[in-house]
Amino acid sequence: MCVWLFLLMLPASAATQLPFYVSVKFGADKAVEFSVDLTRNRYYQVELMFPFENQEQRVAARKLVGEPTRICKELKDCGVAPSFLITVRQGTHVLLREERTPGGTNGFSANAFYREILKTSLKPGQYDIRVEVTYLPAELIDYNAMIQFTTDPRSSDLEN
Repeated sequence: MCVWLFLLMLPASAATQLPFYVSVKFGADKAVEFSVDLTRNRYYQVELMFPFENQEQRVAARKLVGEPTRICKELKDCGVAPSFLITVRQGTHVLLREERTPGGTNGFSANAFYREILKTSLKPGQYDIRVEVTYLPAELIDYNAMIQFTTDPRSSDLEN
């Protein structure tokens, strides 16, 4: 019984549950920042989510996101493309600072379209991530979107 109580008193260092979401209102939010605690060495993605709740919103989100990324340039429909400056820090050390202008869609669900902003490998540890909007097309002003941090659960861990 004493051992059980001792274990309950230990500080919990739980990993961040993925996918992890942060809301962003374009035009009002210049940047979003969040911290993640990772326990696996794998590829992680920062994605822009275009959520919708009904058919009307779905059609509007579809126009914003465009065609699938792999063919959107060919079809001349990569949607509305904001630019982002992504910074990944571990403590005071900046691991990555990169500007991206993603286009098209890399997936969808029953209530959102997704656009990959960044895919990078990260080792176990705690990271601070900042996603700053550096260019905002007028069509996105006042749009309520989400930034999603995730990994593909089907992929395997990377070698150290």
